[in-house]
Amino acid sequence: MKFCWKCNDWKDTQDDFCADCGEKLHNLDNLDIKAFKFKGKIYDLEKIADILKHGKWEIANKTLRKQTGFTESEARSICRFLKKYNELPRLEEERKQKKLEQMDAESRKTFMRKNIASKVESVAAEGGESLYEYKVINLIDKATGACDVDELEMLLNEYAAKGWRVKSVISNELGKNALAVMGIGVNGVVDQVIVILERDIRLSVL
Repeated sequence: MKFCWKCNDWKDTQDDFCADCGEKLHNLDNLDIKAFKFKGKIYDLEKIADILKHGKWEIANKTLRKQTGFTESEARSICRFLKKYNELPRLEEERKQKKLEQMDAESRKTFMRKNIASKVESVAAEGGESLYEYKVINLIDKATGACDVDELEMLLNEYAAKGWRVKSVISNELGKNALAVMGIGVNGVVDQVIVILERDIRLSVL
């Protein structure tokens, strides 16, 4: 994903120049708004970006000019950029989903494994104490009493790709269903399967 300052927009392309205006595109994949370079100086723009997330354009503009000494035109240009910068996570997610939709099943699994492995490595490199969040999956057996293994596998793989792992599993008997199989009475025990998932909150961006 590259950025065109003239169009003030992201461009999903590998080209070096904007197809709309012809301006040179900038690769901002490793952009750090805490150390934003502008006219030879470095500025921390994280607070301004947070203000813009709440739609407070005028406050962000005034705060930026007060902190940096930027002109009205410069502050307006930077605020427009930061507004687009705040959209980047959503755009990246949409691009990732589009890429996944175009893959076959096996390629999709490989892509998702690499994606989570990369994020786990990044989290591990940060160090510090982990905080966790939890999710509960609730599944009811089929009428025959059989566990729907295919559905459970699909759900676990779906959540695993987003950084979740199984913490514990609880089985709760709900009752029995009387079935007739080839004229023979059969009692199918129907269980409720509760799966508790755990995830490091730093993986929540997956």
